[in-house]
Amino acid sequence: MTVIFVKAWGDFDVKYTFATMVCPYKQNVESLKQAFCAKMGIPSFNGLPENMLYDLTEEFVKFLKKNDFKRLEGEEVYFAD
Repeated sequence: MTVIFVKAWGDFDVKYTFATMVCPYKQNVESLKQAFCAKMGIPSFNGLPENMLYDLTEEFVKFLKKNDFKRLEGEEVYFAD
């Protein structure tokens, strides 16, 4: 099984989980990332312009779905003071 937590940056530089993607068999995550970067014409996941981040995050989730991943739906629970 392969699980990928797709993280994104929100307002005020807060990182959040955009999607949790699950595949029933083992996949090489680095190979998936390299294939996505090649498809999108970007050098890596780092140093991208802020205005591209949301669209690329959505495209990555679509890419994973085409590679046998399903989006895991769930709830988040926060503990705070």
